[in-house]
Amino acid sequence: MDYQDLCMKYRELDRDIAELHYRLHSESIHETDVFIPTSENLFKASEDLMGLKLRLNKLEAPDPVFAAVKHQFSDFLDTVGFAIDGASPLAIFGGIGQWFESLARHTKKGAKEKVDCIKKRFAGLLENKDLILQLVLEKAGERGLGPARNVIDFNRDILQYYYSNKLRECFGDLNVAQYSELTMQLRKMIAALTEMMDKIPVDAAAAKKEADDLNLTMKMEPDAFRSLLHDKLGIDMDDMLTWYEDGVKITRDEVFEIAANLPITEPAPATMEEVNDILFKYSAPKKTPEEMFEAGRLYMKRSRDYARQIIRMPEDEECLVVPTVYACKDSFPWGGYEGGDFSRAPYTGHMFLNEYNYNNITDAWIKMDSMHEAYPGHHCQMVRAAWDPLPEVMKIGGKNVPLLEGTCVRTERAFQDNFDEDPFYKLHVAYRRHHVATRIWVDLTLNYFGGTIGDACEIYKKELGLDFTSARGQVLAHQTMRGYFNCYYYGLRKLEQWEKEYGFDKKEYTELLFSAGFVSMETFKMFLDLTPEERERYYHDFKSLYMD
Repeated sequence: MDYQDLCMKYRELDRDIAELHYRLHSESIHETDVFIPTSENLFKASEDLMGLKLRLNKLEAPDPVFAAVKHQFSDFLDTVGFAIDGASPLAIFGGIGQWFESLARHTKKGAKEKVDCIKKRFAGLLENKDLILQLVLEKAGERGLGPARNVIDFNRDILQYYYSNKLRECFGDLNVAQYSELTMQLRKMIAALTEMMDKIPVDAAAAKKEADDLNLTMKMEPDAFRSLLHDKLGIDMDDMLTWYEDGVKITRDEVFEIAANLPITEPAPATMEEVNDILFKYSAPKKTPEEMFEAGRLYMKRSRDYARQIIRMPEDEECLVVPTVYACKDSFPWGGYEGGDFSRAPYTGHMFLNEYNYNNITDAWIKMDSMHEAYPGHHCQMVRAAWDPLPEVMKIGGKNVPLLEGTCVRTERAFQDNFDEDPFYKLHVAYRRHHVATRIWVDLTLNYFGGTIGDACEIYKKELGLDFTSARGQVLAHQTMRGYFNCYYYGLRKLEQWEKEYGFDKKEYTELLFSAGFVSMETFKMFLDLTPEERERYYHDFKSLYMD
C-alpha cells in the first residue's frame, strides 16, 4: 500500500472511531441523540468497538510516525471501552443541566438552531424517561439511590436556575415564538426530572444528610481504581504510589524555602496556614466580585500578549473572563476554564472566576488563572486542537488529561516572569505545586485507602491552610471527578523530567506541548522521539475528515 493510501486508511478509521465516541456521549454529530445503555445498545457498541480494534490491528505502521498515531488510536479505544463498560443511565439526565448551561453560555448556533437542538434532545429524553429511570433503579441498588436522586436534583436545579434567572440574558436573540418554545421545553424537562425524583424511593432529607456526611467513604476496589486511572486517564497507579509522598514533601519544603526569603517584616511562616495568611495579606483578594473580574480581564490581556510570543495561535481567537458556571459554583472554589464553541472560527473561550467565593481568591490566584486556564493554558490547548489539522481523536482526547493539566501547571512556573515584579506570585506558584501534589494524596485517600470525606477535608485544611468551605469544595470535586485530580502533578512530573532529558529550550518544548494534540503521556513520549521532519508529517498527513 502506498503512503497516501495508508494515510487515508488511518483517516477513515479515525472518523469511525470518533463517530462511535460521539454516539456514546451524545456529542457533536450526535448531540441531539440519546444513547440509552440498555444491554442491547451496549452489546452493539461493544461489537462496533471490536470491529474498530480489528481494523486498527491490521493497519501497518511502517515508521515511527505511523506508530505514534496508531498508539494514540489504541489509547483512545481503551477509553471508549471504559465508557462502554461503565455506561451509566444516570449520566443521561445527570449531564443534561451542564449540557444546557454550555449551550446557553457559549454556543455559536443561531437562534432557530439552538431551539431545535434543545427540542430534539429533550424529546429523546422525555420519550424514554421511564426506561431510563428503570435502568437507574436497577443499576444504582439500594445504597446508590440517595446519590442518584441528588444527581437528578442537581441538574434540575441548574435548569430551574436558568429558567428563572438567565434565559433572556443567554437567549436574547430568540423571537417571541422561539422563546415561548424554549420556555415550554424547559418546563417539560424540569417537570420530568421532578417526576423521576418522586419515583426514587428514598427519603430526601436522608439523601441530603448522606451527601453532607463527613464520615462517608468512597473507596473503590483496587483493580477498579487501577483500571479507572489507566484505561480512562492514562495513569500508572503503581508507579504513582512509589513517589506521591515524596512529591508532597518536596513541594511543601519548596513553599517554606520561598516564603523564608520574601520582603516582609513578619517572621518567616512556619505552617501552611501562616503561608496562606501571608498570601492573603500581600496578595489580597479583591473587595468585590466586580474588582475581581476587572483584574481578571487585565491579567488576561497581559498573559495573552505574552503567550503569543511563545506559541502559534490564530489572530482572531479570544478568551473572555466570565462569572462562574452555575454547575461548578460549589466544586470549583477559585474558578476554571469552561471551554467554548470550537466548531467554527473565530474561536472564543471562557475562563470563569467564582464570584460566590471571591473573598478567598487572592490576586495571585487571578494571575495564575489567566495563565493556567488561558494563556498559554487550557484555552490555547482548545484553540490549537480545533485549529491544527490533526486526527479527530487527537482533538477529542484519550488518556490525555495528564498532558493537558501537566502542561498548564508547568506554564505557571515556566512563564512566571510574566508577573516577575510580584514576589508573592512566585510563592503562590510554589503553593500551587504543593496543592496539585496534595491532590494525589487526597484522591488516593478517598478512592484507594478508604479514608472519609472528613479525612480528605482535613488534609486540605492542614496542607494548604484552606477554610472548610474551600476544602469541602475541593473534596466535592474529587467525588464528582474520580481520579481526575491525580493528573496534574503526575503529568507535570513526567513533562519536566522529559524537558531536561531531551534538552529542549523552554520555548521549543512549549510549542511541542501544544502541537501534539490531546494525546496520552505514552504517545507524547513517542512524539518527542520523532525527528523534526517526521513531526511535520504527524502534523499534516492525518487530518480529521470532519475538517474537510
